[in-house]
Amino acid sequence: MGQNVEQKDILGATALHAAVDGGNIEAAEWLLKKNTELANIRDNYGTLPVHVAAGLGKREMVDSLLKVTKNLSENESGLQLSHSLASSGLYDIALSFLRSNPKLASMEPSPLVVMAQKRSSFRSGTCLNFWQRLIYSGIPLKLEDIANHPNETNFENPAKWVVSALTYVMQKLNAHFWDVAGKLVPPIESVRKIKLIHHQALKLVKCLCEEVVKIDYPNAAEIFTEPLRNATCLGIHEIVEEILESFPSGIHLRSEKNQSLFHLAIVYRREKEVGKFILPQAREHMNADGKTPQEVFTETHKDLVKEGEKWMKDTATSCTIVAALITTVVFAAAITVPGGTNSDNGLPFFLEARTFTLFGISDALAMFSSSTSLLMFLSVLTSRYGERDFLYSLPRRLIIGLVTLFLSIISMMIAFGATLKIVLGEKRRGLLFPWLFYPVCPSPCLRCCNFRCSLL
Repeated sequence: MGQNVEQKDILGATALHAAVDGGNIEAAEWLLKKNTELANIRDNYGTLPVHVAAGLGKREMVDSLLKVTKNLSENESGLQLSHSLASSGLYDIALSFLRSNPKLASMEPSPLVVMAQKRSSFRSGTCLNFWQRLIYSGIPLKLEDIANHPNETNFENPAKWVVSALTYVMQKLNAHFWDVAGKLVPPIESVRKIKLIHHQALKLVKCLCEEVVKIDYPNAAEIFTEPLRNATCLGIHEIVEEILESFPSGIHLRSEKNQSLFHLAIVYRREKEVGKFILPQAREHMNADGKTPQEVFTETHKDLVKEGEKWMKDTATSCTIVAALITTVVFAAAITVPGGTNSDNGLPFFLEARTFTLFGISDALAMFSSSTSLLMFLSVLTSRYGERDFLYSLPRRLIIGLVTLFLSIISMMIAFGATLKIVLGEKRRGLLFPWLFYPVCPSPCLRCCNFRCSLL
């Protein structure tokens, strides 16, 4: 039976290759029980079953096969496995394998090349909405990450022991809170998994950089060139930071076209991500075409400036019309007060009513906010639309204009509800309640916040 399970097909693959490729872990375990040497048989392309499992991201398969696969040390087979593990996102297994075989980090092509193409595995390459960012910043990776409880009392420094104990309790409560929240709200657990992937990927990159510098420093520049260039082009500042922290001389590496890191960041519109790692003098260096980074930026962003100008003008024009209409309406409401005025003294009939006071305040607030919004949008329309204006000036004006526009809409709705209350009187309070409640409900505020967050 042992000989039968070792039979190969036309491509040199055994039954274990097929079981792993099909994801049949029960069949794979049964075959390994029959003959553990199946794990060490290669197909015609030199591929082991563990390579297949790693390439498919089969965690359980990889764990089982690593225990029985031989000759996976610092050789081509081990390098292939490290690449497959990194490509499939099994970063924790890749990190453990790398620590057992550290020389793999300096073999070419380095696993860093693979990591520099996995933008979504890092925080810089993951797009999160406002609530996801909030959860991401507070949720712990897992309960086991919390430090052990200080069992022994420190009589020499009891204050330090108390602080340490309180910190431990707070961390434990925080971890249990997020654990329960993750079970009740699945999206929270999804954010935790995303954060765990980012953490594992960053640890793997850090370990790779440290091992390259430690084992093969003379060739570090050659090893780091490709991953550093790819990470710069994709805007993965975590990899750029780890490489430059381990190998500071990497800041002087240049591409085949004699472009510095800052030139590459400008061309691929990643200057924000990697600009903080660039030396001040590098900002004035010229590339092979004799252009500085600023000149390259201006040339490559011409179309983007035109598109941004068109979008800004269209948005500002539409919002200006709305703001002008609100200004007109609330001004008209102020001079034609609800309930009319006394012909003898010219004062409103309901001047003493609390609802009238609410109407006056909300109408004045609507007038002020809509006027402010109108001025902001007019300033956007009359801007010169330079490159630097798009960095702070124009976005700030647009956000102020939108926020004040939403505020004027909410205030106008409150004034409308107060007017209905004044005109229809106390007897129809039950009918009026929905009209008075919905204008002040938090929905418009949430819409405003979400819209602002989408702009940022």
